[in-house]
Order: sequence, then structure tokens, then C-alpha cells
Amino acid sequence: AIQPSFHFLNVLKPYFDTNQLLDQEIYPNTSAEIKTMFSWSSSTGKYPGGRNRTSSQTNNVALHSNATAQGGGFSRSDHINSFIEDPTLKPSTRRVSSDDSTYDTVFQTKSNNALILRVHLAPSPPGHPCRAPAMTLVGIRASHPWIDNKMRVIGYTLISSDASWNASGMKLGQSVNAVVQHFQLNPPNVIEITDAGLKNIQNKMSPPTHQEINVAAQTVAAQTVAAATPPHPNLNQVLNEDKAKAKRKMEALNFPVVPSNFPELDQMSRDDMDSLISDESKFAEFVSNMPVVSEMNSLRDSIVDEAIQSAKSNFSKNEELLLLNTEVRLLHEKVLGQVMEFKKLDEEKSKLCMPPNIKQVLMELKTKKKSAFNESEEIAASWVDNGDINIIDFTKQFLEKRTVYHMRAAKIERLTVAR
Repeated sequence: AIQPSFHFLNVLKPYFDTNQLLDQEIYPNTSAEIKTMFSWSSSTGKYPGGRNRTSSQTNNVALHSNATAQGGGFSRSDHINSFIEDPTLKPSTRRVSSDDSTYDTVFQTKSNNALILRVHLAPSPPGHPCRAPAMTLVGIRASHPWIDNKMRVIGYTLISSDASWNASGMKLGQSVNAVVQHFQLNPPNVIEITDAGLKNIQNKMSPPTHQEINVAAQTVAAQTVAAATPPHPNLNQVLNEDKAKAKRKMEALNFPVVPSNFPELDQMSRDDMDSLISDESKFAEFVSNMPVVSEMNSLRDSIVDEAIQSAKSNFSKNEELLLLNTEVRLLHEKVLGQVMEFKKLDEEKSKLCMPPNIKQVLMELKTKKKSAFNESEEIAASWVDNGDINIIDFTKQFLEKRTVYHMRAAKIERLTVAR
């Protein structure tokens, strides 16, 4: 088994001291460096986990601490002292209740998440064995084989019952160490950090990388696009909701308690029992008439009826789904046609917006220049040969054509130099 040693890490206020990083430990068989434990700040009366710190010291074992255990050989005060005086856990642990029953321990996992483990050791009546501690991850919503949907630690079997706890021979400090180490080496999948203080610590511990920033930007962009489009059901979400609904229904079923004795058999003689066992049909009839079996059959029938009703309800929506499928297919075809039309128009726009070919422009300019020169020469020749217009009109017409000729010649020269 992996037995990592712990070191302490002090991080930013207001929740933790701002002293320097003391050390880091590389866990065996892991490639990540894990900054394992934290020290609570003494400069503030509040810290993550949802409760305010009490004014009394954590090593002040109060009202119920002296209850003596009948099993395991440890008193309640032995358990609490082993926890709050543990050299590994002490700097990371603070009492969060008005009595001495509830403590929070903050630590860091190899995936660089800060977690808070809340430990509650309820007082037990005098002369009775110590109660098993209850452990919970607070300030987060997460999934892990060791925790249930209320974040309670259920996978550590030594605290599953009072009997298991007292028979284990372990002190509370050892158990908390074991649970913390397990979560450090096998981190839960953190779905959401619900505690503002813990979220603040996590942000200070793990500044976002460029990749995370890019992912966040892409997420915001995707959300912006999604906000502009009509919402549509997510298949995975629907399936998860259906599973959760089915689970709630199963939990709500009142299964009959298995009887510890059977009065019907107590009244039968040995011969009657032998006769009942040897006759299969008689035995089946006897069993079916038992109250617990009748109750189970009734429960089974109700579940079957509900399943039939659900199937009928689903089948009744078949026609609606077919119509929706046809509508979606038609819309898809329409969209494909519009996309093709858009591509065609986009190609035409690209051609119109493209800069003209200089070679082609020069050829057209030369043609037009020559045309303007010929027109001006025709005007001059006509006036010389015929003299049918006065000098003022001739000058005006000739200069207009010659001006166009020289402008086109100048443009040809500029374009030729630019090439």
C-alpha cells in the first residue's frame, strides 16, 4: 500500500497563512507533485466549509469527551485527541461546532483540488460504546465510489457502523489520515465547488493555464451561440433524469420486511411439513398464501401495471415523433438548398469584389486611348477639309477628345510603372 508522508502548505489569506511553502512530496508510483496539507489562518474568524470558527481552542476537549468506550479500549477523548493532536492533521484541522463534536480538515489532492473533510463524532451515553464517526466532503458536489450523493463517506467500512468502529481498534486520527490519503491518491471527480471560500482558495491555488483560458473563451462563445438558438433537449440529460427518477421510485418502494418466523409452520406437525414439501403444487399454494408473498406479488403487479402504462404512453407518441421526423427531414433538405444557393451567390460576390487584372486593364486602356486619338483626329480632319464649324466649336470638341486621350495615356504609364 502507498504510504505517503505529509508536508504542509500555507497559501493566501483570508483563509490561510501567507507563509512560505515549506516542502513538497512526490508520492510513490505517481508522477504528480502533491502539495498535501494546509494551515488554517489565525487572522480571520471565517473559513471555507459553511460554519464560523468558534472562539475556543481546538485542543479544548469539552462536555462529552470523557465518555468511556466499552469496545476498542478507547474513550471518546482518546479519539478526539488522536485527531486534533495528530502531527499531520493538526495544522489543517479546526473545530466548527459549539461543542467538541465536529471538525474540518482541509487538504489537497494529486489533481490539485482543495477539499474539506468534515468529521463528526457524536457523544454517546455513559457506559455505552463510542459512536462511529461520520465523515463528509463539504463545499463541493462530486462523484466517487467512496461517497454518496450527499457527499457522505460510505466506502470506508470501519466507520459503517458502531460495531465495526469499536471492533477496528483504530483511533479517530488514524481513520481520518486513512480517508484523507485515499482521497489524495484517488481524487473525486469534482462537479461543482459550492462553497465560495473553497472556490476562492482553489482559484488562488490553480491559476488558469492558456489552454484553460482558450477553452473558457470557446465555452463563452458556444454559450452565446446557444443563447441565440431555440433550446433543444439533451439526450444524455434526459437519460440521466430518467435514471434518477427510476432510482427515486425504487427508493420509495416499501418492500415488505422479511419475517423472522413463520407462525403457519409453527402450528404444523412434522408429518404435515413432510407432506407439504413432497407435494409441489400444495407447497406452491401454501407459499402464495403467505402474507409476505402476497404483498410482494401485489407490489410486483403494481410495477408491471406502471410499466405497461408507461409503454402505452410512449407508444401513443409514436405518430407525433414520426411527424416531427418528417418535419426535420424537410427542414434539413431546405437548409441544404439554401446553403447551395448561398455558396453560388458567395462565389459571384467574390468575383465582383476581386481586384481587376492589371494586364487586362492595360489592354482595355490602350484600346480606348487609341479610340479617343482617332476620334480627335477625325474632328481635326473634318474641320480642315470642310470647315463646316467655327473655330470655337472645333476647339471645344477637339480638346475634349484629346484630353480623354492624354488621361488614358497617363493611366497606362502609371500602371506600367507600378508593375
